[in-house]
Amino acid sequence: MLRDSEDCVWHPGRVEVLTGCMFSGKTQTLIGLITRLRDAGYRVAVFRPDADTRSPAGGLRSHSGLHLDATGVADAVAIRAQISDADQFIAIDEAQFFDERILDVCLQLAASGKHVLIAGLDLDFRGLPFGPMPRLLACAQVVRKLSARCSVCGEPAFLTQRLIDGRPVTFWEKVVLPGGAELYEPRCYVHHEVPGRSLSLGQAVDHNLDWQLLDWVSRLRAIGETGLNYSENTFDRERYGEVMSLASGIATFIGFDESAGASVSSIGQVRATAGSMSAGYVTPKVAVAAAVFEPEGAILLVQRADDLSWALPGGWAEVGHTPSENAANEVYQETGLLIACDGLVGVYDMRLKPIGVSPQPTYTLVFHAATQETRLALHREEIHAAEFFHPDELPALQPGAAAQIFDALRYHGTDEHAHFD
Repeated sequence: MLRDSEDCVWHPGRVEVLTGCMFSGKTQTLIGLITRLRDAGYRVAVFRPDADTRSPAGGLRSHSGLHLDATGVADAVAIRAQISDADQFIAIDEAQFFDERILDVCLQLAASGKHVLIAGLDLDFRGLPFGPMPRLLACAQVVRKLSARCSVCGEPAFLTQRLIDGRPVTFWEKVVLPGGAELYEPRCYVHHEVPGRSLSLGQAVDHNLDWQLLDWVSRLRAIGETGLNYSENTFDRERYGEVMSLASGIATFIGFDESAGASVSSIGQVRATAGSMSAGYVTPKVAVAAAVFEPEGAILLVQRADDLSWALPGGWAEVGHTPSENAANEVYQETGLLIACDGLVGVYDMRLKPIGVSPQPTYTLVFHAATQETRLALHREEIHAAEFFHPDELPALQPGAAAQIFDALRYHGTDEHAHFD
């Protein structure tokens, strides 16, 4: 940490980063530094990203209530256009919401003689490096790491816990979700919870950059395809189409170094597939479901809000996760239960057991799981209710769901096992 005597001193050519978890006092510290610098006669330009929607009126606002006017910018490049030669300090808050160009902007400002003060979260709610922060921390001349107090035990906290309805969210939730005490609280490493993190496919490719990049491209393509399929707003459809176009461009860019005339990545062998996922044979869609049993043998069913029929919890499989991860995530999202799949009940062609009308043939993978937890918490609008039912007291079932449920009841308690990912 800087000595107090250095807090209000201009150091031309310096990038100084304030970082830590949420509620560690980053913005409060930044506001305090800016105030003292201005009191000392320095010129300070202050910026914040428009992506941070927590302060609709603009400006910096700490969790303790401090407020300071700031200029909102759409991206990092826009900062340079609003700086005058007379500005000595450039203060930037919420750096994690900017893209990687923020590093280039900060280094260019430092090279021009500015002193850059920039604050941001070093880790996201999963405990993984957040956006451009790793490179900012590596290139900064000064780093100030702040901590909070764990909301559970009071020990120093360096991690941010995201909660929805009081429950820790899974590893698979989107990373950027602006919010305050209604969504987040500080936690120590002992009490930080991220359901599904140890099962994430992302960890399997963490040490293989080639396949990690391919995984990211596939996810972008999937987001674009899904958005185009379900969005009715013309503006949104244009944006989803742009996401697909960008994913295709990335796939091509990372495939080969044409000037060198040689492949620089194993992704080059599959870049055509990554760039055009819809090419080639059209294959069935994949759905997942889970048959979850409590110790007394009751099975978990959910009641759909549209027709009030009952079925196994489940939904469409998402790109980037294994089939069993998808099933576990669907159960958590619909009922609040954390499960680990331990077997495969079966694979079902939904043409033979139709549930409604679908424009595409669908295969549904049904997994088996057991749980000691029976406290349910509904978390999706399409779910009207969720309960555990004994086999001889089943409710009115959704058309086509009966075969899956009865197969799961026969499977439960046996030694039958099938391979699954």
